[in-house]
Amino acid sequence: MSTTWAGHVWTLLTLSNRSPLLSSRKSPTHRNAIALCTVTVLCCIFLSVCLRGLSYSSRPEYKQGSILISYAYYEKDAIQRSNFELFLKLGTDLSPTGQHIHWNFVISTETCSPCRNIFTKASAYTQGPEHLGVRKATTQGSRTLIYRTENTGMDIASHNVSFSYLQHIGRLRLFRYFIMINSSAKGPFQPAYMPPDWHWTHAYLVRFKGDIHAVASSMVCLPTEDEGGPGPRIESWAYAVDQLGLRALQESGAYNMRTCKGCKGRDSIILSGEYSIGLTMIRFGYNMATLMLKYSQDVDWRDPIHWKCNDNVHPSRHGTYDGISLNPIETVFVKSTWHVAEPYTRRYAGWLSRHRQGMSGTEGTTNQLLYKFAISEFAQGHNKLAEGYNLSSAISQWQAHEESISIKMV
Repeated sequence: MSTTWAGHVWTLLTLSNRSPLLSSRKSPTHRNAIALCTVTVLCCIFLSVCLRGLSYSSRPEYKQGSILISYAYYEKDAIQRSNFELFLKLGTDLSPTGQHIHWNFVISTETCSPCRNIFTKASAYTQGPEHLGVRKATTQGSRTLIYRTENTGMDIASHNVSFSYLQHIGRLRLFRYFIMINSSAKGPFQPAYMPPDWHWTHAYLVRFKGDIHAVASSMVCLPTEDEGGPGPRIESWAYAVDQLGLRALQESGAYNMRTCKGCKGRDSIILSGEYSIGLTMIRFGYNMATLMLKYSQDVDWRDPIHWKCNDNVHPSRHGTYDGISLNPIETVFVKSTWHVAEPYTRRYAGWLSRHRQGMSGTEGTTNQLLYKFAISEFAQGHNKLAEGYNLSSAISQWQAHEESISIKMV
């Protein structure tokens, strides 16, 4: 490298000596000064290039590897529509360090209201390939929009279409990391104190160390009596895998097209699709990780000693995460179609959306009543927030509902 640059310097000096600036009419001192300036400029350029390369190579792998984000959208209701709209605002920022990210938006319905915001200009579609479940697709820059031929298989099948399409055009091999999101989840959310070179995807990617090949926002430990258990299972509304993890899932058939959600066995979308993600990692000898704060980061989820996590209760429902709910800052995404952490997601989404509109968030008027309450001793006393997570009443209502169904069946 240094020899090449030295050659360039020598060539430039030789050419410079033939130029009018360094002609014989100029004094030797003048010519030497210009030559010195030329060398100095070239050295600065060389040093800049070297430092830039050194800076990039010194970054951790999770800030270098190329990323595919596969987003599965189904326009079922206003919640899913607003989730997609928020993701387009918050989840499609380019990496601040230039890390390559590509977004695949896979649409399972004819209607897609938020899709008008994906591209900045009209785009021509390519038809098919229908044998991969693609009706039409188009790409602009770092975004690809794919319409499926049919709405089957839920988000697992949509991600399969996403991968199959990239494989078809020869681009799947270009990515090191794969992040899968579906429109039942709201996010991404991240703390305001993250460093400038942080991208929300890094929350998942930073956990890929050693034999960890899958990272999820949420995990559940299923009991033995559950059809999909026992053991840890990834909840598929927000998770990531690396190249080895994706290869394992493809080989195991986890992404195969299935049409039955509630049935059992190989045709079940839940049992053989979603639950198969975590099970496949274990069967291949791989470990997993979760963003949940409840668990230590060094947990070996292959060890059955950890398979009673959260008392075998799904943590992604309101009040079922050790007596509280998942926090969106904790897990980046939360399952908003189940109204999890709703007061937080509503306000966080509103705040961040206003920031994107150029607002500071400091707007307001004096609330005299609330001000006086906040400085009172009463406001510093015991509050009833925990009662909002008390599920005793909800469980009683559910039990009564189940009993009434049983009586009707008899």
